[in-house]
Amino acid sequence: MHIRRFGSGPAVVMLHGFSLTGEQFSPAATLLDRTVIAPDLPGHGSSGSHPADVDTVTAAVDVLLDGLGRPTPLMGYSQGGRMALLAAIGDHSNVSALVLISSNPGIRDQTDRESRIERDHVLADRIRDIGVEAFIDSWTSVGITNTDHLDETYRAWDNSVRSQNSADGLASALRGYGQGAQDRKSVV
Repeated sequence: MHIRRFGSGPAVVMLHGFSLTGEQFSPAATLLDRTVIAPDLPGHGSSGSHPADVDTVTAAVDVLLDGLGRPTPLMGYSQGGRMALLAAIGDHSNVSALVLISSNPGIRDQTDRESRIERDHVLADRIRDIGVEAFIDSWTSVGITNTDHLDETYRAWDNSVRSQNSADGLASALRGYGQGAQDRKSVV
């Protein structure tokens, strides 16, 4: 994983949501007076488009946390929150605090999970078909991912962060460790 570092002070590891990169957390370093360690999760940003799955991503987060040499706060947003939760319950000795934002432990009902996998695969194919720019325009214009509420400057910055991704990378992340790919039984 490509690791981004921002700020100075005690470390905190932050895991971004789908279609973002570790850059999402650069403003947090100043606000928190901490060193924000924010990897580009597999399939995002500078981490490339290699296939990844839930186990591979959580193992990479574990390696990152192990390398810090002391228990560190771990924060995750959405897709990154699911990976943070799994990393924390896998080897919680590396995590001093866990903060999850807009995250859940996975889909309990098998039928619902299979339906989500199917929708995630359709979306992955669509991303590959239309490309990152068109996907971002679509993704950030409707529903919960709508960015219209952001001021123009921040919305442009958010778009530039998302534009660091590739269509193949986002598709592989969605297929490999999207919400449908996570078996809730591994958490509860």
